[in-house]
Amino acid sequence: MNAHEGGAGMRHGIFAEQAPESHWLAGLVAADGSVKGDRAWTLSQSGDEGRATIERVRTLTGHRLTVSERTPLRGRTAHVIYVPSRQMVADLQRQYGIGPRKTLTYTWPGLNGAAAADFLAGYIDGDGCVGEYRTPKGEPFLHISFVGTTEFMANAVTAIPADGKLHRLSQCKNLAEVRYSGRHAWAAGAWLYASPTAQESRKYRAYEAHVTTARPAWKVMAERRERVRQALDSGLSLRATAAATGEHLGTVCAWKKQFTER
Repeated sequence: MNAHEGGAGMRHGIFAEQAPESHWLAGLVAADGSVKGDRAWTLSQSGDEGRATIERVRTLTGHRLTVSERTPLRGRTAHVIYVPSRQMVADLQRQYGIGPRKTLTYTWPGLNGAAAADFLAGYIDGDGCVGEYRTPKGEPFLHISFVGTTEFMANAVTAIPADGKLHRLSQCKNLAEVRYSGRHAWAAGAWLYASPTAQESRKYRAYEAHVTTARPAWKVMAERRERVRQALDSGLSLRATAAATGEHLGTVCAWKKQFTER
């Protein structure tokens, strides 16, 4: 290890630690970073939120070098950091399979559970979409999507406990996209953003803004059913449950049958 790589205080062993922030940062690098041989890696993020992400990365890694800026003729200013660290580059390859020229060849790093969630939260921060959209009737719904190689995506959708729609991008060689919408996006987001590390993610704020304010019909129905189930589980009769929850007696009877059949 060259003691001068990245300046004093650089956290060269971050990717070897296998901590939540290590997984998040590796996911971000996998999506939006670039590995330069065996010596360094770079990361570019656009706009004010991108600058905030860059500053978070600098804090995590102890990066003290210059943040450069590139302003295209059209579009937002890109903020770029160059991170010289042979150890980080080696650990990115060893722990996460991240190396040079990965765009069309990157494969799933074999993560599971919370580690996979933190990694994908970082990946989506780099190359994903989280936002609120409208149905043709004007009703808001949550949308989460991201793109990767076909092999990577096949494993990523298996890791996420939600029903997403995966399809090949015919216009792009070896790339696929997965989309989660509505209740499926709520389920995916709840898994992705379960840890405090993932909740520092810039895409988390879009998810949180939606789930704390939106009242989609399926959510209202799920809450009604849950109130009935809890009342029945507490020992209340069918009539008492209907009175306590404000539901029709026939609805309570039908739901109780469904609860029993599960």
